[in-house]
Amino acid sequence: MGLREYLDIARRRWRLIVTPVIVGLAVTALLTIRTTPLYQSHSRLFVSTTDQSMSEALQGGNFAIQRVRSYADLVTSQEVASRVIRDLNLDLTPSELSRKITATFVDKTPILKISVTDPNPKLAQQIDQAASQELAAFVRELETPAGESNAPVKATIIDAASLPTSPVSPRPVRNLGLAGVLGLLLGIALVLVREQLDTTVKRPKDIVELSSAPVLGRILFDFEDGGLSYLARTRLLEHETPAAADGSAKKELKERWNGHDWYVSFRELPNGRQWVDAMTYGFVSAGGDKWFSRTLKNLPVGARVFACIPKAGYVGVGHVLAEARRFDEATVDIEGIEQPLADLSLVGNYRHDGDEADEFAEWAVPLQWTRAVPREQGIWKAGMFANQNSAAKLRQRFTIEQVLAAFEIEE
Repeated sequence: MGLREYLDIARRRWRLIVTPVIVGLAVTALLTIRTTPLYQSHSRLFVSTTDQSMSEALQGGNFAIQRVRSYADLVTSQEVASRVIRDLNLDLTPSELSRKITATFVDKTPILKISVTDPNPKLAQQIDQAASQELAAFVRELETPAGESNAPVKATIIDAASLPTSPVSPRPVRNLGLAGVLGLLLGIALVLVREQLDTTVKRPKDIVELSSAPVLGRILFDFEDGGLSYLARTRLLEHETPAAADGSAKKELKERWNGHDWYVSFRELPNGRQWVDAMTYGFVSAGGDKWFSRTLKNLPVGARVFACIPKAGYVGVGHVLAEARRFDEATVDIEGIEQPLADLSLVGNYRHDGDEADEFAEWAVPLQWTRAVPREQGIWKAGMFANQNSAAKLRQRFTIEQVLAAFEIEE
């Protein structure tokens, strides 16, 4: 077939070509929107030796190039990860943190590049900087001979951890472009397959090509409509009016929100936020970065809150008494008297670096607990709702029913 025939096929089968493209773009757009953006911070270290002469410097340079390969593995080691977790008070295991870190070395150079990926750009930078510093310290410890104070090999930070301003994933333009191209190729493939499998004769010239005989005439169809008679080359289809809907609704992919139930993630921190304070004085809080506090501010007055401690389970159900305020400005009702939350006898610490600015401050929402239990009595079952945000609409009926039943709360 020539170009003209292919164009004719595309004209007749254009719907089959366009459909995979539209479906691919729609699915990709949906997945891209639902994907959590990831940010990546980078830092670089230079591995060198303490040399005395030119020849020693040359040998030391070659030794450093060989050494940097092993240092790339040290970056994701359990020891370095544990030190970073300790430095930043992270609620992560060494294995979980190591999966966020990658290390590569520039070929034939003593330069080591460290990259950290995380949904929070500031946290990615902090982890990257801490990993660089802890690696340099760990190398100094490993390379220092017994009984000596100086190491013959050292790792020096030459580029501090960068603060990412745009996500590395997802990439909407690239994803949509690939989806469009793949959808187009799939549509073309389906058209060609359909055309090869279709053995019907649709045009007069097809008869001439197949039989090598001229076309002597055509058969016309006659039909009547409204008392009038018609002749047509093809038989027209009769379309019946669709039957009325029976009232049954399609099953929804997402449960409807009842309008007042909210999920709150109360993330405890070592030397920081503690559930015993929230349970005792009636509040939930989040902060340290606007990424953590922004969703907490969405809690409306009167909303019912289901508080959950990650890895412990649901520990409380209560109602919102007031809108979110900075922790150092928030008040709670203690036996009928409004008292500043920050002035109470608290177990945890609710200050953060740079919390003079609202975006880094701890924010609190006062609650009236219907039922609250210690962390050790948290309720968790497979299939219960959990979310990485500090607050989210709780749609899942299964979670609501299980928590209310466990806490003996009637609707």
